[in-house]
Amino acid sequence: MIHYRTLNDDSKIYRSINLARRNESNSAELFAFSSRSAALSPHSSPKLRVYSVTPTQLDQDDVSLFIDAHDEAKSIHPKYPPSSSSARNRLEETHSLSLFGFDSSGRSINAHQDMRVSSKWVRYSCPIYINGIKKTVRSL
Repeated sequence: MIHYRTLNDDSKIYRSINLARRNESNSAELFAFSSRSAALSPHSSPKLRVYSVTPTQLDQDDVSLFIDAHDEAKSIHPKYPPSSSSARNRLEETHSLSLFGFDSSGRSINAHQDMRVSSKWVRYSCPIYINGIKKTVRSL
């Protein structure tokens, strides 16, 4: 169960992101933790800063789907995009995945695939942050 809190001295722990946003000020930074015990000791545990996307509990199927899509995107040659516009748009939609949450071992994962396809080039990036440190896809 994901818990939320700000890192102020007097901050409370919330089980709902809506309740946390309603009770905390708009200027406060809201963080998500993988468990209640992790939220109680925020300085030593993995946390995710919550912007507009709500974090989730990630299972192995989500991670394997992300890795498979990443491997497929890396195999596309950057100089030879599809010739039709609909195929280029479909390629961008297929490789627009993101992981934002906690895995079964409590690690915070923030990963996003971004593919931009023009008529001449295919550009792909995949920044992956595990516990706030930039990593490669092999560490997933």
